[in-house]
Amino acid sequence: MNKLAIGYLSCREADSFNKVDDLFKAAFEIKPSIKTANNYAYQVISDWNDYENGIEILKPFVDKEPKSFMPYNLIGYAYLMKENYEDAKSYLKKARSLCQIEMVEIIHNLAVCENHLGNPQKALALYEKSIEIMDKDNESKYNKAVCQIELGQTTPIDQIIQDIIKSEAYKDHTAWVSSAALSELYYLKGDLQNAYDFFNQNPFTPDLVSDGTVINHLTGVKLFQSEELN
Repeated sequence: MNKLAIGYLSCREADSFNKVDDLFKAAFEIKPSIKTANNYAYQVISDWNDYENGIEILKPFVDKEPKSFMPYNLIGYAYLMKENYEDAKSYLKKARSLCQIEMVEIIHNLAVCENHLGNPQKALALYEKSIEIMDKDNESKYNKAVCQIELGQTTPIDQIIQDIIKSEAYKDHTAWVSSAALSELYYLKGDLQNAYDFFNQNPFTPDLVSDGTVINHLTGVKLFQSEELN
């Protein structure tokens, strides 16, 4: 049943996604294991945004100290979304220590934790590592720029913005780091003219200029598809 659910993941029909949730739940209830728990919790956390339930599903298996990094990463992600940054950091560090390769999602999310915990210098180093591995969606670049502004390092910001503009991801109008996000970087940097110009480039951006407000800077988090196939 677990493998059947994974098979449905490759289908694009909406009904297939509904079946995936039911099958992963059934597989977990029939044969609870670290594998079925991880797959079911992933759906609960990523599809339903039910972070507390996802944590509760995984906790009994994590208490047995599995060697897989996946459940630790999922719990860390869930805590991060719940804004419990200390617990998120703890689980993400454990996930990183167990992972055989450096996962950009784990490193980026650790950086987000450090940033919220008031450690921008540590966050900056982690964002740089994330960018070095792969930052195709520009989230780490953006957050790195925010950290540098917080640290008073405004000189590199223009280069980061240019790197984002040149990327393929920036050309996508649904991109997380859009012209509105770059507008905010310019605003935080104190360059109000460029902030205004970039803000007006995005046709999907609400009109927040008229009342003198701007959007708050974001620190996006990442979650990769983590179903265990065996």
